[in-house]
This record gives sequence, C-alpha cells and structure tokens, in this order.
Amino acid sequence: MPKHKKNALNPAIMRSLQSDPVAYTSHLLERSYESSILDQMVDQDVTEFDAICVSGINSEDNTGAGASEHAAKIQAGSLKIIIMPKTGVRKPPELKGLTDPSVVNFRISIMSTNPHYVAYSDYPFASMQSPQFGQIVKCYYASKDPDNPIIYFKKDEGTAMIEPGYETLGALEGVPAASQFFENGRASLLGQPSSTSSNADIAALAKRFDNENSTYKKANSKKISQAHPEFQSYIKAFIIKCKDAKIKISLNSTHRSRASQDRLIAEYNAGTRKIKPASKSYHLVGLAFDFNPLLPSGNWVSSKKSKQTWINSGVPAIGESLGLRWGGHFSTNYDPIHFDLGKKVSKTRMGQMIAEANKKNVEGTQIPTGQEV
Repeated sequence: MPKHKKNALNPAIMRSLQSDPVAYTSHLLERSYESSILDQMVDQDVTEFDAICVSGINSEDNTGAGASEHAAKIQAGSLKIIIMPKTGVRKPPELKGLTDPSVVNFRISIMSTNPHYVAYSDYPFASMQSPQFGQIVKCYYASKDPDNPIIYFKKDEGTAMIEPGYETLGALEGVPAASQFFENGRASLLGQPSSTSSNADIAALAKRFDNENSTYKKANSKKISQAHPEFQSYIKAFIIKCKDAKIKISLNSTHRSRASQDRLIAEYNAGTRKIKPASKSYHLVGLAFDFNPLLPSGNWVSSKKSKQTWINSGVPAIGESLGLRWGGHFSTNYDPIHFDLGKKVSKTRMGQMIAEANKKNVEGTQIPTGQEV
C-alpha cells in the first residue's frame, strides 16, 4: 500500500472519524492545514486562477460592513474575501455537498485565517460590486511566498457565474464563529440557534393570529391566503410576535405570479423601481413576504432606512427567531422589507419549484416544497 505523506489526509482515518464531528474537525485541523499546506499550495507555474468566493455564507453581506465572522472585510481600501481555489493550485477540502454543520463551519473559519485562501480586490472597494457567496472570481498572485502569498481578485465585468452546487450551501445561514463550534460538547447547527422557534411554537402563534384581533388583520389575511400553504403559518407567527412587541405589520405582498414579477423587472429596467427583483424569487412560489412595520413610536420603517435602523427596531430579530431569512442581509440587493423561507428551502429547490410550476402551467404555490418546514 502507498504510504501517506506526513500531515496529508488519510482516507481511512477520515472515514472512521466521520461519526464524531469534534474528532473529525480536529483531525482536519492537525493534518490538512499544517505544514502540508506550505509545500502543496503554491504552484510556481501558475499566475492567474479561478476561485470561488466563500465569504458571506450566512449573511449574504459581502459589502465589508457585515459583522459576521465569515463576511468580507475592508482592509486598506480593498475588499478582503475568503476563496476556494478551483484551478491552478491544490484545493483545500471541498465544501460542496457537505451536510455536517461542524465541517462547514470549521473549513471556512480556518480558510479565513490562511493567506492561501484569502484574496483582496485589486481596485478600490468603493468602485466595485461585492462578489456573492459561491461566485467565481479571477485571482492572481502578487507574491508567491509559500509562507505568506499575496492574492488579488479582479473586478467582475458582468460575466460572473455561481459555482454549481454552492446554491444549497448559500441557503445556509447563521454560521457561528470558530469559538462557538462546540457548545455543550457537540457541534452547533447552521442557521438553527437555540432561540429559533420550533414548528410547534410557530403553529401555536399562527393559531393566536386566527383567534385574536390585530391591526390590518383583514388585509393581511387576504395576503396570507395567497402565500404557499406551507408558509402561511410563518407569516401569521411573525405578525403575532411583532404584535407582542407592540409593532404593527402591514403586508405588501406574498405570492407573485410570473407576469407580476416580469412587470416589476420591467419597472426596474425603466428606472421607476429602486430594488431589482430577481428572475427567480421566493415570491414566485409564495415563500416570501414584503411588509412595512409601524413601531410603538408611531413611526413607519421604510425600505430607505439604514440597516442599523432596522436592526434597532427589533423587527429583523423577530423574523430570524422564526427561522426566516431577512432581506436586509442581502449583499447585492438590500431589501429590508423582505423575509423568506430561504433557510429551509434552498435556492436550488426554489428554482425547481418554479420550473415545475411553469411546466405544469400552475402557480408556484401549488408545488410542494418537499422539505420539512
């Protein structure tokens, strides 16, 4: 049998440790990211290579302002991102296809501290659009020092693509910092903090909405009835939790037909709409809602308000406590009046639902999510 190089990953050992997240990730740390990195990573014959941006997995905020451990950061006028090399260099252990939260958390955190997996924009941050999680970026070496290489990435000229298989990873939110990996002796769950409401909690809150009077209930009930049947209880729970915080919610939209979505895109292209609607949207399958909150102060919070103003209102925390994904974290399309079920129904699955609805010539709300929501 061939012998394994010191510090290289032994497949047999890796398989034996897969049932123990702590031992598994510790072994990765000891073997994959020690001295083997220094003599394997830098290919002296390669100058330019493709890489996948893996910053912003939990927040979709790569603007440099995100507080997340895994978001992009501004450093000396450039944007610093975490990258997964695709070509030209030896790759670290893959992220695509992973389902073990402890392994995903571990790999991105370790990559974020290793110069072989960090790249800087080669132009001023203010002049660029932030790359998205999963986006392929063009990188090149400014220095090939094997101990401390310097890597830059180029500005997207409108041809950026998302690496296949990263859509599912991109739907995972709430990746904790490295110090939070092992709470109470076990790996923490991606996007499922202990404060997240259970399905039973959501059902109980939804029942309260049905039984109690609330502001805008008639109008809100009409909008809720248009949403996906599997999502309606989430909207009701959100309104009731806001009610308990003395915040009144007025829904703007839930499900949108393809014709309605195309009209919004046309309005954006004509310059009459600020926020660009996605060609594939959770609204198209009724798994999203837009709203306006009226605070106890008597003030409405509009989509033009800053992210910090929204956070201070407490509304984002209420939605996220229900396992909802907040549009205020979107890196390329700030949309604070938006929540969707992207944490539980992946972007890939959402696209499949849209395709199936189009094929059957029905609304997306008639296609089951196929997930436990």
